[in-house]
Order: sequence, then C-alpha cells, then structure tokens
Amino acid sequence: MNLLLIINKEAWAVGTLARLFVIGAPAGWRVRIVSGREMYANPSQFRRWVDEADLVHWMLHKTFVDAGSWTASGCHVVTVHHLDEDETDVEYLSRARILLTGSRMFHRVLEQRFGARIPVQCTPYPVDRPFFEAGAARR
Repeated sequence: MNLLLIINKEAWAVGTLARLFVIGAPAGWRVRIVSGREMYANPSQFRRWVDEADLVHWMLHKTFVDAGSWTASGCHVVTVHHLDEDETDVEYLSRARILLTGSRMFHRVLEQRFGARIPVQCTPYPVDRPFFEAGAARR
C-alpha cells in the first residue's frame, strides 16, 4: 500500500497527526508526507506522487484543495480539522470517499452537508488526560 499524506498547513496538530499515521502504518506500507508548500513548489512531482498513491489522505488544517490534484485513480480521504466561517465553498469535499474529523461539532456540520452522499466519521483525537489534570506542580 502506498499512502500519501498531504498536510496543507505545517501546523502542530496536522503534523503530529501525520507522524502518528506513519508510526501506526501497517508493516509494508510506504508512507510519504507532503506539505502544501512542497505541493505548490513542484506541482509535476506532486502529481506523480498522487498518481502513484493507492490512498491519498488530505489532512486539512483549513480547507483548500486544488481540484486538479484529485484523480480518478486511487482513493481520496479527507480529514477536516476545522472549518472557519469564511469557508463556504467546500463542495469539492464531496469528491472524497470518506470525510473524517476529530470534532463532534464539525461532524454535525459535515454530516448535514455531505452525509447523504458520502460517509462522515468523527474520531476524537486521544488526549493524555493525566497530563492535563490540575494538580500540584513538581519542582
């Protein structure tokens, strides 16, 4: 399996999730992480990576997708981390095989908009609860 992970913004949350995908990929999977910066810097190379991929996972911090990057071959999956109020033209997301989000709020929004056409899945990100619990500071 050849998995291409595309992160459109080199933000901590998206980059961390992409690295977790690499760590958790099954044995024998080839995983490549490509940033939006790399995508725009060398579009012909990027297009080859998309064409070679069995699975293309768009990991969007905020939505964007150059429609020309979507191909009929391969399987396109999209993780939407959040939508902003100014993001009204997101119809291109309906071209994905499945939409994923970690947010229950955006799950409802995406489900209302796309649920009749494609599956929308909410998978909340794991949180290290003890790390975030209030308590005495150790020095």
